[in-house]
Order: sequence, then structure tokens, then C-alpha cells
Amino acid sequence: MQDVTSSKSLYYYLGLIALSKIFGKKVLFLFSGFGPVTGSFNKSLTKFILNKVDYIVLRDEMSEKFLEDLGIKVPYITAADAAFLANDIGSKQRVSENDNEKIVGISLRRWCADDLVINEMKK
Repeated sequence: MQDVTSSKSLYYYLGLIALSKIFGKKVLFLFSGFGPVTGSFNKSLTKFILNKVDYIVLRDEMSEKFLEDLGIKVPYITAADAAFLANDIGSKQRVSENDNEKIVGISLRRWCADDLVINEMKK
């Protein structure tokens, strides 16, 4: 959940959360990423709404820092991205002659924190 690309998506998701809570539903985020959220109004609204959810499972430490800085008080933990839980992605293509060999695929994309990520990868 972020507003870097547009505030519209932030308002949409916060609206869904608010409606869910109005109708007495539980809201749980699984393996979610949060931040950045810019501007005082967007930060205040995000803090108000996220403090109404029931539980959050984060996918990265940057999201954890974002929630801490924002002042989110609901229970949350940081786990791995859900992609790492997949046993079989259903591919029929063989990438190795050894069926016991472990293979990891990584897909990179441009993001607002590119410099931070690149510096971490250099270590």
C-alpha cells in the first residue's frame, strides 16, 4: 500500500478496509508491503484506517519500519514474501537435469527505493 504511483489506489484500498470494518468484518493483510506514503493527509488517513485492521503479516523490513514510523498499533509480524512459500509453480519446463537441485528465480523491477536496494545488494 503506497501512494507513489497515485493517491487514488491508496484511497481505494483504504476505502475497502473502512467499508469492511463498518460492516463488522475482520481485516487481515497477508504478506503485504507498505509505504511509502507521502503527504500529511495521506499519512494521517493511512494511520487512522490501518489502526482499525485486525492483523498484518508483512513481507519485508522496510514495510515494518514504515508501520513503526507511522505509529501503527495493531499486531503485526514480518515474514518472507509469499512467493518463497510456493512448492510448485506448475511449470512443465525443465531447468535442470537434477530434479533435487534447488532453483531460485528473481525478477527485478524499478522502484522508488532502488538506491537503497542496490546498496544492500552490494554488501
